[in-house]
Amino acid sequence: MKYFITFLTIFFSITSILLANGSASDEVIAKIENKYKNVNDYYATFRQEQPVRSLDKVQTNIGEMWIKKPGKIRWNYNIPKNEQIVSDGKYLWYYYVEEKYAIKRDIKDLGGNTNILSLLSDLNNLKKIYKINISKTTLDDTKYYLIELIPQDSEDDTINKQIIAVNMENLLIERMYIYDAFGNKSTIKFNNIKINKGIKDSVFEFKVPKDVDIQTAP
Repeated sequence: MKYFITFLTIFFSITSILLANGSASDEVIAKIENKYKNVNDYYATFRQEQPVRSLDKVQTNIGEMWIKKPGKIRWNYNIPKNEQIVSDGKYLWYYYVEEKYAIKRDIKDLGGNTNILSLLSDLNNLKKIYKINISKTTLDDTKYYLIELIPQDSEDDTINKQIIAVNMENLLIERMYIYDAFGNKSTIKFNNIKINKGIKDSVFEFKVPKDVDIQTAP
């Protein structure tokens, strides 16, 4: 469930990522900048495939996500388990529906590259966190810009690198690849993408259901 923060970060800062890379053409930078400057909300269904080393298999998660500037997100896992991540930009909730408990975190306490607000507001912070490479490829007959992000912190033992695939025709983020320290690759594919549909703020409000145990993260 950690990857949703990475996607939110990339979604709201993709222009800064490209501007930080001098090798990208001015035309590419201008196109993507103009696209995301005018994107205020974003909806998609997703399919995530993640290796489970202990079981020697790949786990598939299916769900929906909603994103809205500034810093609002709802990420619902529907299959195989019902889990939710919700943030109104101030607090972040992890809700485990079947287990009937929720964890509440203050966005300000999410240090490092999960501190969404500080990361998005300062390009220099972004450049300090990632080494950035941009290339082009074709996947399933679709042409993509590939934005490769490699953490500058060599002590990060969770994520080795991330690759964001941006459709060259419509400039939408359609795929995301996350490589862990062991070389395992998790893939997230986004479908049914809709932008600027006027998602209501109420979508990002977490209302605690009855009989749910609430834990506040330290």
